Amino acid sequence: MGTPMAGYMLEFKRNYSPTMTQERHETYPIREVLANNIVDSTDNERSRDSKPRDNLERAATWVPPPRISENFRAPVNNTTSRRCQEWTTDYVRLLVDNSIIAEGALDVVQDKRD
Repeated sequence: MGTPMAGYMLEFKRNYSPTMTQERHETYPIREVLANNIVDSTDNERSRDSKPRDNLERAATWVPPPRISENFRAPVNNTTSRRCQEWTTDYVRLLVDNSIIAEGALDVVQDKRD
């Protein structure tokens, strides 16, 4: 997700791999997704855009990205102070509800939230 002045915006990174970054990160497998829900890139060029190409990406557009918090020190909640972690939980819940990913994925995501 990028960060414009109004909060975050949805962004799809094409041909991206977490190994390409020097930022600290951890990856956790949450569940498998059937190949018919994913459209692979037709080239090897890295790019960014906001146009969904497959079922996973279309589902991501249904979950509003977090807005800028008016008080970043306020307790996190699901209305006025949302973070990427809450967005991710809502997104995975939507994938589970639409049978795109198995139910256990939500348990993994909730367990790994900070």
